[in-house]
Amino acid sequence: MAGDQDFRVKQTPQSGLSFYGSNGRGNSVTVDGGEANGDSGGVRPTLSQDAVQEFQINRSNYSADLGGGSGASINIVSKSGTNRVHGSLYGFFRNDVFDARNPFSFSQALQPGQTFDPANPDSKGVRTKDALSRQQYGATVGGPIQKDKTFFFVAFEGLRQDAQTAVPLLTNTNIFRPQSDRANNQVGILAALADPITGGARMVPCLNGQPPIRADLCARFLTSALTISPTTGLSMAQTARNAFLNSQFETNGGLFPFNTREYQASGRFDHTFNDRNQVFVRYSYTHDLEENPDLQSLTGFSRGSSVHQYDNTIQGSWFHQFSPNASNEARAQWNYNSFNVIPNVLGQVGLDIPGFGNLGNQIFIPSLSILRRPNLPTTSP
Repeated sequence: MAGDQDFRVKQTPQSGLSFYGSNGRGNSVTVDGGEANGDSGGVRPTLSQDAVQEFQINRSNYSADLGGGSGASINIVSKSGTNRVHGSLYGFFRNDVFDARNPFSFSQALQPGQTFDPANPDSKGVRTKDALSRQQYGATVGGPIQKDKTFFFVAFEGLRQDAQTAVPLLTNTNIFRPQSDRANNQVGILAALADPITGGARMVPCLNGQPPIRADLCARFLTSALTISPTTGLSMAQTARNAFLNSQFETNGGLFPFNTREYQASGRFDHTFNDRNQVFVRYSYTHDLEENPDLQSLTGFSRGSSVHQYDNTIQGSWFHQFSPNASNEARAQWNYNSFNVIPNVLGQVGLDIPGFGNLGNQIFIPSLSILRRPNLPTTSP
Protein backbone atom coordinates (compact mmCIF):
# COMPACT_ATOMS: atom_id res chain seq x y z
CA MET A 1 0.00 0.00 0.00
CA ALA A 2 1.31 3.46 -0.88
CA GLY A 3 -0.09 6.88 -0.07
CA ASP A 4 0.74 10.45 -1.09
CA GLN A 5 -0.47 12.11 2.12
CA ASP A 6 2.28 12.15 4.71
CA PHE A 7 2.03 14.57 7.61
CA ARG A 8 5.49 13.76 8.92
CA VAL A 9 7.83 16.74 9.00
CA LYS A 10 9.61 17.05 5.67
CA GLN A 11 13.13 16.53 7.02
CA THR A 12 12.27 12.99 8.19
CA PRO A 13 10.62 11.42 5.14
CA GLN A 14 9.58 7.79 5.00
CA SER A 15 9.34 5.37 2.09
CA GLY A 16 5.56 5.69 1.72
CA LEU A 17 5.24 1.89 1.44
CA SER A 18 3.51 -0.17 4.11
CA PHE A 19 3.41 -3.97 4.13
CA TYR A 20 1.10 -5.86 6.48
CA GLY A 21 0.47 -2.65 8.40
CA SER A 22 4.13 -2.03 9.16
CA ASN A 23 5.58 1.46 9.45
CA GLY A 24 6.82 2.96 6.17
CA ARG A 25 10.17 3.61 7.86
CA GLY A 26 10.92 -0.07 8.39
CA ASN A 27 11.61 -1.22 4.83
CA SER A 28 15.01 -2.19 3.49
CA VAL A 29 15.68 -0.91 -0.04
CA THR A 30 18.74 -1.90 -2.06
CA VAL A 31 19.98 -1.15 -5.58
CA ASP A 32 22.31 -3.78 -7.04
CA GLY A 33 22.84 -5.00 -3.50
CA GLY A 34 23.83 -1.58 -2.09
CA GLU A 35 21.52 -0.03 0.51
CA ALA A 36 19.47 3.01 -0.53
CA ASN A 37 17.79 4.03 2.74
CA GLY A 38 18.04 7.47 4.29
CA ASP A 39 18.78 8.17 7.92
CA SER A 40 15.09 8.65 8.82
CA GLY A 41 13.73 5.49 7.22
CA GLY A 42 12.99 7.05 3.85
CA VAL A 43 14.53 6.15 0.51
CA ARG A 44 17.31 8.12 -1.12
CA PRO A 45 17.01 8.82 -4.86
CA THR A 46 17.81 5.67 -6.81
CA LEU A 47 17.50 5.26 -10.59
CA SER A 48 15.34 6.56 -13.40
CA GLN A 49 12.46 4.30 -14.33
CA ASP A 50 13.91 3.04 -17.59
CA ALA A 51 17.25 2.17 -15.98
CA VAL A 52 15.63 -0.60 -13.90
CA GLN A 53 16.03 -4.12 -15.23
CA GLU A 54 13.94 -5.84 -12.56
CA PHE A 55 12.87 -5.55 -8.94
CA GLN A 56 11.96 -7.94 -6.17
CA ILE A 57 9.73 -7.44 -3.11
CA ASN A 58 10.14 -9.80 -0.16
CA ARG A 59 7.30 -9.14 2.24
CA SER A 60 8.07 -11.62 5.01
CA ASN A 61 10.13 -14.64 6.02
CA TYR A 62 13.12 -13.58 3.94
CA SER A 63 16.64 -14.74 4.70
CA ALA A 64 19.22 -12.76 6.68
CA ASP A 65 21.30 -11.82 3.64
CA LEU A 66 18.50 -9.49 2.51
CA GLY A 67 18.94 -7.15 5.45
CA GLY A 68 17.34 -6.42 8.78
CA GLY A 69 14.28 -4.31 7.89
CA SER A 70 11.18 -4.72 10.05
CA GLY A 71 9.00 -4.32 6.96
CA ALA A 72 9.67 -5.55 3.45
CA SER A 73 12.96 -6.03 1.61
CA ILE A 74 12.88 -4.35 -1.80
CA ASN A 75 15.69 -5.13 -4.25
CA ILE A 76 16.28 -3.20 -7.49
CA VAL A 77 18.60 -4.34 -10.28
CA SER A 78 19.90 -1.82 -12.81
CA LYS A 79 20.18 -2.48 -16.53
CA SER A 80 23.46 -3.34 -18.18
CA GLY A 81 24.60 -3.23 -21.78
CA THR A 82 24.53 -6.17 -24.18
CA ASN A 83 26.19 -7.15 -27.44
CA ARG A 84 23.62 -5.11 -29.34
CA VAL A 85 23.24 -1.36 -29.09
CA HIS A 86 19.80 -0.60 -27.75
CA GLY A 87 18.09 2.37 -26.17
CA SER A 88 14.85 4.18 -25.52
CA LEU A 89 13.37 7.66 -25.69
CA TYR A 90 10.18 8.60 -23.88
CA GLY A 91 8.08 11.47 -22.62
CA PHE A 92 4.92 12.01 -20.60
CA PHE A 93 3.23 15.41 -20.72
CA ARG A 94 0.37 17.00 -18.81
CA ASN A 95 -1.33 20.36 -18.98
CA ASP A 96 -4.12 21.96 -16.96
CA VAL A 97 -6.27 22.17 -20.10
CA PHE A 98 -7.10 18.50 -19.50
CA ASP A 99 -7.73 18.90 -15.76
CA ALA A 100 -10.93 19.61 -13.90
CA ARG A 101 -11.00 22.61 -11.61
CA ASN A 102 -10.04 21.98 -8.01
CA PRO A 103 -13.23 22.63 -5.96
CA PHE A 104 -11.12 24.17 -3.17
CA SER A 105 -9.35 26.71 -5.40
CA PHE A 106 -10.46 30.30 -4.79
CA SER A 107 -8.83 33.65 -5.35
CA GLN A 108 -8.15 36.02 -2.45
CA ALA A 109 -10.95 38.21 -1.12
CA LEU A 110 -8.36 40.98 -0.64
CA GLN A 111 -5.18 41.54 -2.61
CA PRO A 112 -1.85 42.27 -0.84
CA GLY A 113 -1.83 45.86 0.37
CA GLN A 114 -5.59 46.28 0.03
CA THR A 115 -7.24 47.79 3.13
CA PHE A 116 -10.14 46.02 4.78
CA ASP A 117 -12.88 48.59 5.49
CA PRO A 118 -15.53 47.19 7.86
CA ALA A 119 -17.96 49.89 6.70
CA ASN A 120 -18.14 48.25 3.27
CA PRO A 121 -19.87 44.94 2.47
CA ASP A 122 -17.75 41.82 2.71
CA SER A 123 -15.80 40.80 -0.38
CA LYS A 124 -15.38 37.18 -1.43
CA GLY A 125 -12.91 35.23 -3.51
CA VAL A 126 -14.03 33.70 -6.79
CA ARG A 127 -13.52 30.20 -8.10
CA THR A 128 -10.29 29.78 -10.02
CA LYS A 129 -8.34 27.06 -11.77
CA ASP A 130 -4.79 26.06 -10.93
CA ALA A 131 -2.30 26.14 -13.79
CA LEU A 132 -0.15 23.08 -14.55
CA SER A 133 2.56 22.28 -17.08
CA ARG A 134 4.38 18.99 -16.48
CA GLN A 135 6.99 17.32 -18.68
CA GLN A 136 8.59 14.02 -17.71
CA TYR A 137 11.10 12.72 -20.25
CA GLY A 138 14.15 10.54 -20.55
CA ALA A 139 16.46 8.44 -22.65
CA THR A 140 18.69 5.39 -22.28
CA VAL A 141 21.35 3.75 -24.41
CA GLY A 142 23.46 0.66 -23.87
CA GLY A 143 25.75 -1.53 -25.90
CA PRO A 144 29.15 -3.21 -26.20
CA ILE A 145 32.56 -1.63 -25.85
CA GLN A 146 34.19 -4.98 -26.61
CA LYS A 147 31.90 -7.76 -27.76
CA ASP A 148 31.29 -10.46 -25.12
CA LYS A 149 33.63 -8.61 -22.75
CA THR A 150 32.86 -5.02 -21.91
CA PHE A 151 29.53 -3.20 -21.90
CA PHE A 152 28.07 0.19 -20.98
CA PHE A 153 24.62 1.52 -20.15
CA VAL A 154 23.67 5.15 -19.47
CA ALA A 155 20.29 6.65 -18.57
CA PHE A 156 18.83 10.08 -18.00
CA GLU A 157 15.42 11.19 -16.77
CA GLY A 158 14.10 14.70 -16.20
CA LEU A 159 10.99 16.15 -14.62
CA ARG A 160 9.99 19.79 -15.09
CA GLN A 161 6.76 20.89 -13.52
CA ASP A 162 5.42 24.43 -13.35
CA ALA A 163 2.36 24.26 -11.15
CA GLN A 164 0.11 26.89 -9.68
CA THR A 165 -1.77 26.06 -6.51
CA ALA A 166 -4.46 28.11 -4.80
CA VAL A 167 -4.08 28.63 -1.06
CA PRO A 168 -7.66 29.40 0.11
CA LEU A 169 -6.73 31.26 3.28
CA LEU A 170 -8.78 34.44 2.82
CA THR A 171 -11.86 33.65 0.76
CA ASN A 172 -14.26 35.95 2.64
CA THR A 173 -13.50 39.10 4.63
CA ASN A 174 -16.18 38.16 7.18
CA ILE A 175 -13.42 36.35 9.13
CA PHE A 176 -12.24 39.82 10.25
CA ARG A 177 -15.62 40.61 11.84
CA PRO A 178 -17.21 39.35 15.08
CA GLN A 179 -18.03 35.66 14.69
CA SER A 180 -21.17 33.63 15.27
CA ASP A 181 -20.97 30.04 16.44
CA ARG A 182 -22.51 27.82 19.07
CA ALA A 183 -19.66 28.12 21.53
CA ASN A 184 -19.21 31.89 21.32
CA ASN A 185 -21.96 33.79 19.52
CA GLN A 186 -20.33 37.21 19.39
CA VAL A 187 -22.82 38.51 16.82
CA GLY A 188 -25.77 37.50 19.01
CA ILE A 189 -24.27 39.08 22.11
CA LEU A 190 -23.55 42.36 20.33
CA ALA A 191 -27.06 42.44 18.85
CA ALA A 192 -28.60 41.89 22.28
CA LEU A 193 -26.52 44.72 23.79
CA ALA A 194 -27.51 47.12 21.01
CA ASP A 195 -31.20 46.17 21.08
CA PRO A 196 -33.31 48.84 22.89
CA ILE A 197 -35.35 46.17 24.65
CA THR A 198 -32.65 43.74 25.82
CA GLY A 199 -29.86 46.30 26.17
CA GLY A 200 -29.97 49.86 24.91
CA ALA A 201 -29.72 52.34 27.77
CA ARG A 202 -29.20 49.73 30.45
CA MET A 203 -25.98 49.95 32.42
CA VAL A 204 -23.84 46.83 32.01
CA PRO A 205 -20.27 45.85 32.92
CA CYS A 206 -18.31 46.02 29.67
CA LEU A 207 -14.54 46.36 29.93
CA ASN A 208 -12.40 44.78 32.64
CA GLY A 209 -11.47 47.22 35.37
CA GLN A 210 -13.91 49.87 34.09
CA PRO A 211 -17.25 51.00 35.57
CA PRO A 212 -20.51 49.89 33.92
CA ILE A 213 -21.61 51.78 30.79
CA ARG A 214 -24.68 51.84 28.56
CA ALA A 215 -25.26 48.52 26.75
CA ASP A 216 -25.49 50.10 23.28
CA LEU A 217 -22.21 51.98 23.89
CA CYS A 218 -20.63 48.72 25.08
CA ALA A 219 -21.77 47.07 21.86
CA ARG A 220 -19.92 49.72 19.84
CA PHE A 221 -16.72 49.29 21.89
CA LEU A 222 -16.80 45.51 21.61
CA THR A 223 -17.55 45.64 17.88
CA SER A 224 -14.45 47.80 17.40
CA ALA A 225 -12.37 45.47 19.61
CA LEU A 226 -13.53 42.33 17.79
CA THR A 227 -13.17 43.71 14.24
CA ILE A 228 -9.71 43.13 12.71
CA SER A 229 -8.97 46.15 10.55
CA PRO A 230 -6.48 49.07 10.55
CA THR A 231 -9.32 51.46 11.48
CA THR A 232 -10.61 49.58 14.53
CA GLY A 233 -9.30 48.74 17.95
CA LEU A 234 -9.39 50.15 21.47
CA SER A 235 -5.74 51.21 21.48
CA MET A 236 -2.93 52.09 19.11
CA ALA A 237 -1.30 48.75 19.82
CA GLN A 238 -4.45 46.86 18.90
CA THR A 239 -4.87 48.88 15.72
CA ALA A 240 -1.27 48.09 14.73
CA ARG A 241 -1.84 44.40 15.48
CA ASN A 242 -4.98 44.45 13.32
CA ALA A 243 -3.07 45.94 10.39
CA PHE A 244 -0.41 43.24 10.76
CA LEU A 245 -2.98 40.43 10.81
CA ASN A 246 -4.76 41.86 7.77
CA SER A 247 -1.50 41.92 5.81
CA GLN A 248 -0.58 38.37 6.90
CA PHE A 249 -3.86 36.93 5.66
CA GLU A 250 -3.63 38.91 2.42
CA THR A 251 -0.09 37.80 1.55
CA ASN A 252 -0.33 34.17 2.68
CA GLY A 253 -3.21 33.17 0.45
CA GLY A 254 -4.01 33.23 -3.27
CA LEU A 255 -2.39 31.62 -6.28
CA PHE A 256 1.27 30.66 -5.83
CA PRO A 257 3.74 28.92 -8.18
CA PHE A 258 5.10 25.60 -6.92
CA ASN A 259 7.68 24.21 -9.32
CA THR A 260 9.62 20.95 -9.50
CA ARG A 261 12.98 20.31 -11.15
CA GLU A 262 14.27 16.76 -10.90
CA TYR A 263 17.09 15.23 -12.95
CA GLN A 264 18.50 11.72 -12.63
CA ALA A 265 21.50 10.36 -14.49
CA SER A 266 23.34 7.07 -14.17
CA GLY A 267 26.03 5.11 -15.95
CA ARG A 268 27.03 1.46 -15.59
CA PHE A 269 30.19 -0.26 -16.81
CA ASP A 270 30.40 -4.10 -16.93
CA HIS A 271 33.44 -6.20 -17.74
CA THR A 272 33.88 -9.97 -17.96
CA PHE A 273 37.41 -11.20 -17.39
CA ASN A 274 36.48 -14.84 -17.89
CA ASP A 275 33.68 -17.26 -17.10
CA ARG A 276 34.46 -17.04 -13.38
CA ASN A 277 35.11 -13.34 -12.88
CA GLN A 278 32.87 -10.40 -13.68
CA VAL A 279 32.91 -6.83 -12.34
CA PHE A 280 30.74 -3.76 -12.70
CA VAL A 281 30.90 -0.11 -11.60
CA ARG A 282 27.87 2.15 -11.47
CA TYR A 283 27.56 5.87 -10.76
CA SER A 284 24.24 7.67 -10.27
CA TYR A 285 23.40 11.31 -9.62
CA THR A 286 20.13 13.05 -8.70
CA HIS A 287 19.25 16.73 -8.48
CA ASP A 288 15.84 17.31 -6.89
CA LEU A 289 14.11 20.62 -6.19
CA GLU A 290 10.49 20.32 -5.06
CA GLU A 291 8.55 23.40 -4.11
CA ASN A 292 5.81 21.52 -2.29
CA PRO A 293 2.63 23.42 -1.37
CA ASP A 294 2.30 21.39 1.85
CA LEU A 295 -0.65 23.64 2.64
CA GLN A 296 -3.68 21.71 3.75
CA SER A 297 -6.75 23.42 5.19
CA LEU A 298 -5.97 26.80 6.84
CA THR A 299 -2.21 26.74 6.36
CA GLY A 300 -0.69 29.89 4.90
CA PHE A 301 2.04 30.10 2.27
CA SER A 302 4.73 31.04 4.82
CA ARG A 303 4.12 27.77 6.70
CA GLY A 304 5.05 25.71 3.63
CA SER A 305 8.50 24.57 2.54
CA SER A 306 10.56 23.25 -0.35
CA VAL A 307 12.99 20.33 -0.54
CA HIS A 308 16.44 20.66 -2.13
CA GLN A 309 18.22 17.34 -2.51
CA TYR A 310 21.42 16.20 -4.22
CA ASP A 311 22.55 12.59 -4.24
CA ASN A 312 25.74 10.95 -5.53
CA THR A 313 26.32 7.19 -5.40
CA ILE A 314 29.18 5.10 -6.74
CA GLN A 315 29.12 1.32 -6.44
CA GLY A 316 31.35 -1.54 -7.50
CA SER A 317 30.92 -5.29 -7.45
CA TRP A 318 33.11 -8.31 -8.17
CA PHE A 319 31.58 -11.73 -8.78
CA HIS A 320 33.85 -14.78 -8.54
CA GLN A 321 32.90 -18.42 -9.00
CA PHE A 322 35.17 -20.80 -7.10
CA SER A 323 33.46 -23.98 -8.30
CA PRO A 324 30.10 -25.11 -9.62
CA ASN A 325 28.93 -25.22 -5.99
CA ALA A 326 30.59 -22.11 -4.51
CA SER A 327 30.58 -18.48 -5.55
CA ASN A 328 31.11 -15.10 -3.95
CA GLU A 329 30.12 -11.50 -4.70
CA ALA A 330 31.99 -8.63 -3.05
CA ARG A 331 30.39 -5.17 -3.13
CA ALA A 332 31.41 -1.69 -2.01
CA GLN A 333 29.46 1.58 -2.20
CA TRP A 334 29.93 5.23 -1.28
CA ASN A 335 27.06 7.74 -1.07
CA TYR A 336 26.96 11.49 -0.54
CA ASN A 337 23.51 12.98 0.04
CA SER A 338 22.53 16.59 0.75
CA PHE A 339 18.95 17.03 1.99
CA ASN A 340 17.73 20.53 2.81
CA VAL A 341 14.26 21.70 3.79
CA ILE A 342 13.82 25.45 3.26
CA PRO A 343 10.80 27.54 4.41
CA ASN A 344 8.85 29.34 1.69
CA VAL A 345 9.44 32.59 3.60
CA LEU A 346 12.56 32.88 5.75
CA GLY A 347 12.83 34.47 9.17
CA GLN A 348 9.23 34.42 10.37
CA VAL A 349 7.91 33.46 13.79
CA GLY A 350 5.19 30.80 13.79
CA LEU A 351 1.71 32.18 14.42
CA ASP A 352 -1.27 29.83 14.87
CA ILE A 353 -4.79 31.29 15.03
CA PRO A 354 -7.07 28.27 15.70
CA GLY A 355 -9.90 28.03 13.20
CA PHE A 356 -8.54 30.80 10.97
CA GLY A 357 -4.95 30.23 9.86
CA ASN A 358 -1.47 28.87 10.61
CA LEU A 359 1.23 31.31 9.55
CA GLY A 360 4.99 31.69 9.80
CA ASN A 361 7.78 29.12 9.80
CA GLN A 362 7.53 25.64 11.19
CA ILE A 363 9.54 25.19 14.36
CA PHE A 364 11.80 22.50 12.86
CA ILE A 365 12.98 24.30 9.71
CA PRO A 366 15.13 25.35 8.00
CA SER A 367 16.89 21.98 8.17
CA LEU A 368 20.21 21.40 6.41
CA SER A 369 21.74 17.91 6.49
CA ILE A 370 24.55 16.07 4.74
CA LEU A 371 24.76 12.28 4.78
CA ARG A 372 28.00 10.48 3.92
CA ARG A 373 27.47 6.75 3.95
CA PRO A 374 29.96 4.05 3.00
CA ASN A 375 29.03 0.41 2.51
CA LEU A 376 32.05 -1.74 3.20
CA PRO A 377 32.61 -4.77 0.99
CA THR A 378 29.97 -7.43 1.54
CA THR A 379 29.89 -11.00 0.43
CA SER A 380 27.12 -13.27 -0.71
CA PRO A 381 27.52 -17.04 -0.87
